[in-house]
Amino acid sequence: MSARCGPELGASARVPRKALTLALGLGVLASFPSRSKALDVSAELAELSRNLASSRINANYSALQQFADSATGSERHLALYAIAMARYAANDYGTAETVLEGIPAATGWLGEYAAYYRARCIVLAEDFERAIPALASFVDQYPESHFQPRAERLQVEGLLRLKRLGEARALLAREVSQLEEPVRLYLAGRVEHVAGKLSLAISLYRAAYYFYPFSDQAEAAETHLNRLRASMGDAYPAAPASRRLERAERLYDGRSYEKAHAEYTRATNAGLAGTAREIALVRRGAADYYRRRNSQAYSALAKLRPEDPEVNAERLYFLCALERRQGSVEAMLSSVNKLAKQHPRSPWYQEALLAVGNFYYLKDDRREFVRWFQRLAQAFPRGKHAAYAHWKVCWRAWLDDSRQRRQLLTDHVERFPGAPTAAAALYWMGRLHEQEMLPAEAQGYYRAIVEAFPHFYYALLARERLGTYDGGRIARKVAGEIHDRLPDRRKLSSEPIEATRALIERGVVLDALGLSDDATEALRRVDYRQPDSHLAGLHLGRLHSKRDEHFLALRAMKRYVFGYLRFPLESLDNEYWRYLFPLGWEDRLRARSERHNLDPYLVAALIRQESEFHAGARSRAGALGLMQIMPGTGRTLFRRLGIPRFSSRKLTLPDVSLRLGTFHLKEVLAEFDGDLEKALAGYNAGENRIADWMELGPFEEPAEFVETIPFTETRGYVQAVLRNRAMYERLYGD
Repeated sequence: MSARCGPELGASARVPRKALTLALGLGVLASFPSRSKALDVSAELAELSRNLASSRINANYSALQQFADSATGSERHLALYAIAMARYAANDYGTAETVLEGIPAATGWLGEYAAYYRARCIVLAEDFERAIPALASFVDQYPESHFQPRAERLQVEGLLRLKRLGEARALLAREVSQLEEPVRLYLAGRVEHVAGKLSLAISLYRAAYYFYPFSDQAEAAETHLNRLRASMGDAYPAAPASRRLERAERLYDGRSYEKAHAEYTRATNAGLAGTAREIALVRRGAADYYRRRNSQAYSALAKLRPEDPEVNAERLYFLCALERRQGSVEAMLSSVNKLAKQHPRSPWYQEALLAVGNFYYLKDDRREFVRWFQRLAQAFPRGKHAAYAHWKVCWRAWLDDSRQRRQLLTDHVERFPGAPTAAAALYWMGRLHEQEMLPAEAQGYYRAIVEAFPHFYYALLARERLGTYDGGRIARKVAGEIHDRLPDRRKLSSEPIEATRALIERGVVLDALGLSDDATEALRRVDYRQPDSHLAGLHLGRLHSKRDEHFLALRAMKRYVFGYLRFPLESLDNEYWRYLFPLGWEDRLRARSERHNLDPYLVAALIRQESEFHAGARSRAGALGLMQIMPGTGRTLFRRLGIPRFSSRKLTLPDVSLRLGTFHLKEVLAEFDGDLEKALAGYNAGENRIADWMELGPFEEPAEFVETIPFTETRGYVQAVLRNRAMYERLYGD
């Protein structure tokens, strides 16, 4: 029996050959121009390949091998590749290599894949003498391949195993190398370590460890460094303080504050001097601030006197933030005034103004927060917080019926047309014109929102307002004038460029063969910034959705169809929108919603915002599952509903999360007499806060309450859920 085949299989097990090409996206690609012929996957080949990928039993191997033996051209090569990948997945590297040899280089990208995995099989079989030339041949033959970094790494690791250190050094020193830098540094360290050049090895290991602390190589390098320290004793060289500072900075930027604090301490103890020492000491205090070690942070920062102006500005900001957290108002104001006097253009002064403004905003000290937000918007008119600060001033003017509100709202749209708050400003300008009995002008503002921000929360409200009017020329003219001030939406291309088309074709073919991980990797190589990237996003959405990976489909679509909230519904096929607004576990979701007399689209909208339909989601606060239930709440609900044997893990089961979440949502809605805006705010931030937030009014309509919610996260949450529900109704409703 040939090594390529499993046991013989009777003819009755054969799947009838179908003439039509599988409609797994290849039909879509057929309309795109291409310089090369696409590989075809027949329905029979797809079924046999998928059967083998899902169950590597002898019968499935034999069925696909019989297909390959009778097929010709690309169908035969694709069948062989599917067989080889199944053998590879089963760790049968020798057989996989033999099968891959039957796929010639002339098959294009399939030949590239076959050549790489053939070389990899030889490596995994630990036949390094044969692996090195196979890898070298691949690197030379496919210089643009995305497998290049992996092939180069395998080459170096193979040469290390063979102790051919000179060749390994030469490979690592090549200017055209595609190895990622932490990988290159670590491998170079291994080469010198094996060669006995310990000082050089330590330097290279340290470069990987200090400059790339979040890489896998950093952990491996640390292991070798610890062993060398133990074996060398006093001969082990001390690490330069500058390297420790570099690692601390990267850890700090990555929000790993515990490790950053420890590294800053080591850096200062290692002899840092001058500005570098000042930075380390201030950032160590800042790391304590983020770790909520308030007393420790304040004590350390208060006694520092950095000479570098920007370092001192950073110190003053964190003192201000700590004083705000501790409620030390006079000290907080003293710190921010020092920043104003000593560092008026520093970004840390901007951050301090924001902190003080938010301090008074959360206390509902209206005079003070308006004053501080005005100060921020004036001091940094193009700063990253300018739109936020200016909008807070606008909104307070609206609630107070200030004479300045018209001018403020107009100024906001003109100054910040690209900010999310521009839609809010347009809506309330429309409401203002309604109050002034100017309906045509009001319609113009509403139409501008619907056209420029079609899927924002305020577009939902604008549509409701427009529903009470008959259209008119004046309204359309006003809408056009306003729309001209707003930024253009992202332009999408109807056809892919050749590079995108090739990757999509590759992904579709690999997916048809049941090689979903390879398909995903191919599609993700499409540049998401290009006008045609949404086409790759669509295929990723299909791939993930059919595996019930709704959250991965949604995330892929958000990446490749970014800016989608500003696209008109008709500008994209419905399929795009259904991946962007998925309805996972639909039957169970509808059943649980019906049981509690809930709108299923509201439940779906809430789940999309809570977990993106990721059953295993876990928030930073510890909430779990589709509907993000805290373990404490879950335990109580288990007891009330008579569900035995509570465990946090059960909250990640879709059925359990839907059962508990819909029951809890029903109760929250009942608590607020069906007032959806208040119920959603309570679901997100806690029901006990809503009474206090209602005191921030009075509010003439629910949208005023929503816009006034003090917590940015909760305000955005309520708006997003309401917007989501409208989208679900449009996509899935009757």
